[in-house]
Amino acid sequence: MKLWGFHYREERSGEGCILSLPKNLDPNSLLQNFENSSFQEYAPNLFLSGESSPNNYMLSSLFQRECQEFGAFGHGINWMDHHIIDSLDGYYQLYDDVRIPIHLSDWNWLETIPSSLQFNIVEKDNQFIVTFFTIIERQQRVIKKHIDVYSKGKFAPTSRTIVMALGK
Repeated sequence: MKLWGFHYREERSGEGCILSLPKNLDPNSLLQNFENSSFQEYAPNLFLSGESSPNNYMLSSLFQRECQEFGAFGHGINWMDHHIIDSLDGYYQLYDDVRIPIHLSDWNWLETIPSSLQFNIVEKDNQFIVTFFTIIERQQRVIKKHIDVYSKGKFAPTSRTIVMALGK
């Protein structure tokens, strides 16, 4: 398998995708039917392999989001706006030189306030469950909880995201 990246650009917006393709498949053959394809069968996570360790599942969670964001700009941006947080009392890094304070009292909570925002990886019933939190600083401040459930030995998760809190 080989990773291929494709970009789509339209004025002030753009998207891209990363596909894991068989070495003998000409990627140009996919472009002929680009608009009518979902490409799910070529998702990079379907072809990841490795040791079933908690760290590998954590890395897979981040890798899948980075792949989905590949080539995005303008209105195509999503994951790039997320900043991983591990505390509600302190600072988080927005950019290399910008640290933003974060405090529990800055938020209207829609869900139960978590006791910990640390990356959490639990093995249960032959599955690995990866949980982590992000903050988005765009039009409205939002804290989201990300949950990825992996079957042991597989790196293509079932994912869901929950809006936990909105900035005051």
